[in-house]
Amino acid sequence: MFRRSRSLGKLVVALASLAACTSATGSTQTDDSSELRTAPGSRFVDVKEKIYAQPLSTLPQHMGLNLREVALNLIGSESKPNHGLGVRSRRTLVDESDERPAEPKWLHPRGACAEARWKITEDAGGTGLFEIGVDVPAIVRVSSGQAASLGGEEAGGRILGMAIKLFPTTSETQKVKTRNIVMLDRYGFEGSSREHTLVENDGQPVYFTNVAPATSTLGRFLSQFFDRFDNPNWARPLYGVARAYVGGSSDLIRYRTPYEIRLQATAGTRGHDAADKDFRTELVETAEPIRLDIILQSWRGTDVAAQKIGSLDFGKFVVSDYCDLSLHFHHDAQEDRSRSTTTTRS
Repeated sequence: MFRRSRSLGKLVVALASLAACTSATGSTQTDDSSELRTAPGSRFVDVKEKIYAQPLSTLPQHMGLNLREVALNLIGSESKPNHGLGVRSRRTLVDESDERPAEPKWLHPRGACAEARWKITEDAGGTGLFEIGVDVPAIVRVSSGQAASLGGEEAGGRILGMAIKLFPTTSETQKVKTRNIVMLDRYGFEGSSREHTLVENDGQPVYFTNVAPATSTLGRFLSQFFDRFDNPNWARPLYGVARAYVGGSSDLIRYRTPYEIRLQATAGTRGHDAADKDFRTELVETAEPIRLDIILQSWRGTDVAAQKIGSLDFGKFVVSDYCDLSLHFHHDAQEDRSRSTTTTRS
């Protein structure tokens, strides 16, 4: 696989595409990294201020992994705590903080952030932050799975992901443990050559999902690598969101969690025609409000509910070093099945 530069190039793309959904998958074993923070909790007002404090007028060209590092980081090194995809993967599952020491992201290097509101307006039977009436603040990062951030046929395709940090409180100044959702767009691990972020070139909406199995041979190979730490890594669980008690300090004991949700641009959404065709420029320059419908797609994975239950409303997007280098999205590990007797599922 590593004998030809073309194969390496494909590996970079496929490996990077895992980032939006799987770069932070990992084992629940303790990571002894000195950087690990053990006291999760943030105030929305503080995270928002840091994101918007120093917006960048020039887009940073973070490159992520190069060809040499791909081979090195697939294997990793136990002698270097911050080296190796496995080490970083385990660390991200363990570390529940919202901020990490600034460093370029290997697998989702370029992004744009915005404040948002997560609103549930329909009663579908969900709990926690899926319950009707929930209206809480959020921080969203839209990112490229690899260094490719330009759209269009000539750009060769980019892999777009979305990470959502929910603050389970009605107060922007209350310190709470955040809940995170990580998603890939409808193309999953395959690149899309569309010019816009949220709609196809013909104006049809694009959805983002927390369930994105690999379909290509190379993608499946890399997926198996991450399965060693958290299996299946391609379906990011939502129980942390379903357990969250708004305004409270503890989790719900009984909860009902969807298997898959989708976020899809509302009808009539149009992409901004950015001169450089970079998704970050498009988002930053978009003047009209952006709204995504929250769709409860499936409760169990074998059914199709496809019910709109609310919306995610965005504020102004910005590109900043804090957004790219410091903001951290913890990933929940696969659910502890031993708790199944105390949970409620459909």
